[in-house]
Amino acid sequence: METLLKEAGFSAGANTVIFYSKNGYSTSLSLDYLIDNNIIVAYKLNNVTLPQERGFPLQLVAEENMVTNGPNGLPGSR
Repeated sequence: METLLKEAGFSAGANTVIFYSKNGYSTSLSLDYLIDNNIIVAYKLNNVTLPQERGFPLQLVAEENMVTNGPNGLPGSR
């Protein structure tokens, strides 16, 4: 996640990331939480590209749970 955040070019003073999904859902997580808890953005599930019903093209995944009713199909973040 840290590499992805750096590539996205977040502002130096940023402390929160807001994820938006194509279905209108959004959620926010602190930068510290994302980095400290190994949160990932997945594009495959069991080595298969995510299908539409599982969040194609991307799904936000936490170590302890998967966000299934949330930001599936993440088109962007801020």
